[in-house]
Amino acid sequence: MAESSRRSDHIEAITECATRLTGDLCLLFSGSVAARAHANRTADELKAAEADIRALRRSEKEAKAAAEEAKRAAEEKAKAAEELAKRVDDKLRRAEDWVASAERKAEEAETSRLEMQAALRKAEEDLAAARASHQRYLEVALPAALKDAKAAALAEYFESEDFRARLVAEYNDGMRDMKAGFIATNPTLVEVDWSFVPDWSDQTMAEEAAEEGEVTGEARLPEQPPSGAPEPTELEQPLPPEQPAADPPSSPLINVSMSDLFPDQLD
Repeated sequence: MAESSRRSDHIEAITECATRLTGDLCLLFSGSVAARAHANRTADELKAAEADIRALRRSEKEAKAAAEEAKRAAEEKAKAAEELAKRVDDKLRRAEDWVASAERKAEEAETSRLEMQAALRKAEEDLAAARASHQRYLEVALPAALKDAKAAALAEYFESEDFRARLVAEYNDGMRDMKAGFIATNPTLVEVDWSFVPDWSDQTMAEEAAEEGEVTGEARLPEQPPSGAPEPTELEQPLPPEQPAADPPSSPLINVSMSDLFPDQLD
């Protein structure tokens, strides 16, 4: 009985063990199915992951290409910006140079303007001085110079051969007219000896001048105004004797009375 009970216990134990083993097998089978399903899911996930990886690699390549393109574009833009900055700097430098040149030119123009103003003031002062000097010349020096020139011209003319010849000719013509007039009014004077009134010549003039103690060719100049009196201007100078003021002679010779020059010869 004990044996049978041991066997029963042993069978029960085996049964329980088989049951547990069956359960474990069932669990193992179910676990294998789950594992297979999990493995399938894992494989699918791996495939999806590989696809994602490939997509990521493509995206990475595309991103790298885009990054390189963006880098090249950025470098080109940076170069363009640098060139633009250089051009802007050049333009700024040129603008600064132009401004500096304009300032220098403005300073030079201001200096030139001041110099021109100074020169203009100097020219105005010189012009005023020249006008004053010219006015003094017109008021003082010119009348004196005209007076001296007139006196010199008269002296030169009175000493000239032309004046001497004209004076002799006028004297001889006057004497002949006087003889003719006397004879015409007094026929009895035809037989009168007129040798006491000879014709004038250079020789007779020199002889008579020597007898009178005079220098041949001297002539009396117009009287000088008293000292301290204002000198007359050219328009105020007295006219020569026997010369009408309103009717000047057409000849350049000066009309002088013979009685004023040689009073002793006609007495």
